[in-house]
Amino acid sequence: MGRLAPIVPVDQIILGGALLSASGGVLQLLLGLGVFGTVTPLLVLIAFSVSNFGTGLMLAACYAQAFNTVAPSYAGAASALSGFLHMGWAFLLTLGVASVAHTSSLQFGIAQFLTTGLSLTTALLLVLVLKKSRG
Repeated sequence: MGRLAPIVPVDQIILGGALLSASGGVLQLLLGLGVFGTVTPLLVLIAFSVSNFGTGLMLAACYAQAFNTVAPSYAGAASALSGFLHMGWAFLLTLGVASVAHTSSLQFGIAQFLTTGLSLTTALLLVLVLKKSRG
C-alpha cells in the first residue's frame, strides 16, 4: 500500500503559514503605530494569535521537510539544533524588547513585524527560488 498524497502540498502550507504569520506581524505593527485608534489587550492578543497560528503551520511543515532530508540517525541532533536556534532567537528578541522603555505596544509590534517578515522572506526564497532551481 503506497503513501497517500497530501491534500495540500507541503510548500503551500509553508507559504500559507508564512503569509498568515506575516499578516499578524503587520497587524501588530499597525496596532503599535495607533492606526486603529485605541489599542486594547484583546486586539494585541488577536494579532498575536493570527501570527502564532501561521507560525505553527509553517514551523511544523518546515521541520517535517527538514527532518526528511537527513538520515534517521541524525534526526534527533537536527531537532535539537533547530530547537536551540528557535529558542535562541526568541531569547535575543525578548532581551532586546525588554531592554527598551514601553509606552505602547509599538516595540512589540516592531519585533514581531521584523521576525515574521524575515520568516516570510526565508520561506519565499527557499520554496520559490532555491527549490525550483534545483528541481
